[in-house]
This record gives sequence, C-alpha cells and structure tokens, in this order.
Amino acid sequence: MTFFRIFVMCLSLLVLTPAQGEEDIYTKKLVANIDLAAQRMHVVVDGFHEHEWKISSGRSGFLTPAGTFSPKFLHRMHYSRQYDNAPMPYSVFFHRGYAVHGTEYVKKLGRPASHGCVRLSRKNAKTFFNLIKLNGKAQTEIILTGKAPRTTRYAKKKKRKLRKTRKANKRRKIARSKRKNARIQSKRAYRLRKSNREQFTRRRRLGVINR
Repeated sequence: MTFFRIFVMCLSLLVLTPAQGEEDIYTKKLVANIDLAAQRMHVVVDGFHEHEWKISSGRSGFLTPAGTFSPKFLHRMHYSRQYDNAPMPYSVFFHRGYAVHGTEYVKKLGRPASHGCVRLSRKNAKTFFNLIKLNGKAQTEIILTGKAPRTTRYAKKKKRKLRKTRKANKRRKIARSKRKNARIQSKRAYRLRKSNREQFTRRRRLGVINR
C-alpha cells in the first residue's frame, strides 16, 4: 500500500511539473520588419513569413526612428495627449512615444503621413497586437530600416505657406514704409505751411509799419 502511494505521488509530480522547454512550444519568435523606404511591414513568426501590410510612417518634418526595438508596453486604446487626443487603437509602444498602432486613415497607407508613429489599418494592428500578446514582448522584435520617401505634397504645402508668409511680410513692410513716408511728408508740409504763414505775417507787419 505504501509503495502504491509513493508511485501515485511520483506520477502526479511528473504530470504537474512542466517539462523543460515546454514554454517554447507555445511561444514563438515574432519579428516585425518595417521597411520605411517601401512603406511596408513584414511579419515573420517562427521563421515563416506570415503577413505583409502597408504602413504610414512619419511624413516630412516628423521622423520615424530606425533601429531594432522591442515592445515596451501595449495599450488596446490609447489617446494621444500631444495631438488633440487622437485615437491610437491597438498601440504597441517600442521607443519613447513612438508606437505601431491602428488608424482610420487607410487611404493614406503606403506613404508617409503620420507624426512619427507607424500606422496600420485597424484590422492589421489588432492582428499584430494579438500576436504580441500570444508570444510575449520578450519574444518580439521590431526592426525599422531604410529612410521614408519625401512627401512632396506636404513639402509643396510647406513651400506655399512659406511663400505666402514672405509675401505677406513684404506687403506689411511696404505698407509700413508708405505710412512712415506719409507721416514724414505730412510733417514737412505742416512745417512749410507754418513757415510760409510766419513769413506772410512778418511781411504784413513790415508793410503796416512802412505805412
């Protein structure tokens, strides 16, 4: 009877104790390769290419950092404090305030359009979010390479704005100069009239004395 109890206890310990490397069966290496030049994100799970998605990185004036990162923290629905509480669903923060997150501006995917974050469609962001939840942050790498193309639309817009500002400044300068010249001319005319009046008065007095 004692032998039977010992046998049952040993068997229960073998069943309840996880085997070495059992966690590796359920967690896989997750790599997100983000090509900033091509504006594409390739998701590799355990060595197999699983997904390819369009992204939007930082547009002109807003840099998306390149390098190798790991997720710092995840937020199912984050609101940006810096940009008017803009919604950032399924946010995966990987470096300071930079994150991979979903967006409603799906028409802009495939070209730089963000303030520095990496945008995905809401559906793809949810998939990526759930993959990290499943495999763990320690098993995830986010690799950003290349350089985002220049956004000519925003560059042209910036140039137009700068041109308008310069023209407005030039008009203000000309108007200010005209007002200044007008004040100077007015003072000169006033002094001239005053001088003529004084001369006329003096001559008149002299004429009165001669009479």
